[in-house]
Amino acid sequence: MSELDVRARMLDNILLYFSGKYFSQRQAVDIVGGLGRLMDLVASGEVEAEKPGEVQNSKWRVKADQVLRHCRVRNHQ
Repeated sequence: MSELDVRARMLDNILLYFSGKYFSQRQAVDIVGGLGRLMDLVASGEVEAEKPGEVQNSKWRVKADQVLRHCRVRNHQ
């Protein structure tokens, strides 16, 4: 099994683990690289987000596995 196959299998396992789990809007913004990008992904249907409460200050829930598929790589120093 090649290193690429191992990495693909590991990514599949991570996405499977996070299916059915949610990130907050702030976490999702940090992962995808900005609020504008997250809103574009939600508008296009590539990422599902919901606001479960009907009140103004209820928290957004964003599907974690879909967010991770659109992760931006950042340089940490």
